[in-house]
Amino acid sequence: MGYQLAFSPDGTILASGDAGGIIRLWELPIGKHLTTFKSSAGYINKLAFAPDGKTLASTNGGSTFRSPVGTILLWNVPTK
Repeated sequence: MGYQLAFSPDGTILASGDAGGIIRLWELPIGKHLTTFKSSAGYINKLAFAPDGKTLASTNGGSTFRSPVGTILLWNVPTK
């Protein structure tokens, strides 16, 4: 398990996800932290932005019976 990264379609936001279920969004190119999301469904397995850049999807590796492997969560991306 490692970190997952995804760039928004316009290249202005970087999403990073980690083994602890934390997703952070960064404004590029200045590296300003925009927000943090906490997934209760286990480590971040994949990240992908919607084509319009307004939604981020994450899949998780699962950590409990209530959050099985492959849980998909959708997050609203804040405006800059």
